[in-house]
Amino acid sequence: MLTESPSSQNALTHGLCAARDFIRSGEESEYAQILQSATAEIEPVGIIEETFAAEIVGATWRLRRCRMVEQSLSRATLDPMVDDDAIA
Repeated sequence: MLTESPSSQNALTHGLCAARDFIRSGEESEYAQILQSATAEIEPVGIIEETFAAEIVGATWRLRRCRMVEQSLSRATLDPMVDDDAIA
C-alpha cells in the first residue's frame, strides 16, 4: 500500500503545481479580472496567440499565488535565499 507524503498534497494546498489554474472559493472575481485584463491587452488572434495568452494568464496567477505563499511563511525558519547559516 502506498502512502502519500505530505508534499504530495502541495498542489492542493497552494496550487503552485496544479495542472490548471487553481482558483479558491472567493477568488473567482480576481481571476476573471486578470483574465479579462490580459486578454484585452494581448488581443490574441488565432489558436497560437490564444494559447500564449492562456499561458500568460496562468503564469500570472501562479506568480500571485507564489507571493501569497511567501508572505505566509514564517521567518522563524532559515531561508537559504537570505540566511547563509541555512546552507549546510
